[in-house]
Amino acid sequence: KGGLIAFVLVLLLALGAGLAGWYYGIGRYRSTPDVIAVSQSDATATMSASGLTLMVSGSAYSESIPEGYVVSTDPYAGDDVLRGGTVEAVVSKGRERHDVPDLAGMSESEAIAAITDNALEVATPERRWSETSAKGRVIGFSPPAGTELKRGADVTIQISKGPRPVRITDYTGEQAESADSELTDAGFKVVRVERYDDDVAEGSVLRQRPGNGIGHRDDQIRLVVSLGPHLVEVPNVDSFGVDDARDTLEKAGFKVEVDEFQPYFGLEYVVGQSPDAGSMVPYGSTLRIVVV
Repeated sequence: KGGLIAFVLVLLLALGAGLAGWYYGIGRYRSTPDVIAVSQSDATATMSASGLTLMVSGSAYSESIPEGYVVSTDPYAGDDVLRGGTVEAVVSKGRERHDVPDLAGMSESEAIAAITDNALEVATPERRWSETSAKGRVIGFSPPAGTELKRGADVTIQISKGPRPVRITDYTGEQAESADSELTDAGFKVVRVERYDDDVAEGSVLRQRPGNGIGHRDDQIRLVVSLGPHLVEVPNVDSFGVDDARDTLEKAGFKVEVDEFQPYFGLEYVVGQSPDAGSMVPYGSTLRIVVV
């Protein structure tokens, strides 16, 4: 009888040891429920029904899992977790998207900073001539401002190279009308100034500033255009006293030489002039009068 009791005791001790080993080995654990792609509220309820606590440990963007739904858990679904323990979860913030900023009118460096600050990338800039924007300024970009893009997506910017250079042709010696027309057609603003010139025919370009070279649209080009010789009508000073005749001719822009008629009587009245009165003579010419 004593042996039977001892056997039962040993059996009970072995069974207790086995149960303790089972509990401390795997018995106190259970499998972590799969709550991936489940809303946070439903995941919390699922864990609670399994005797577990759900604790949100962070959030992350996801292209496939909607905002507010579970992206991952620790332990992972199916892994062991202590009964009554805590499962940490990362909840989705939805798809990661960043707005394209409004870059209009920015400098190149400002635009690049604005793009990279929004977690986007700058594609190789396109450089174009612009008649309205200063060199180095943004004249266009794509996609448009406000477009939502994935992190690291490219934004293309167009940068002004400034006004397109235009070759200037020097029209000195050419007809002013054609010079004016061709320079205007090339995009320049032409200013014409007229000057008398004894050697260059009326309507021809005396000087051009600037001459041959490179300019830009709307640059000003100055043409000095010949009016030809400055011709003045010779006044009639016949029968004038010599002083009055001289004064009249000099006021008209002429130089005066006086010849005495022979025989000379000392009356000092004009009896002849050369060129004749009414003639058109270059300004500053020397006229001769004959007095008696």
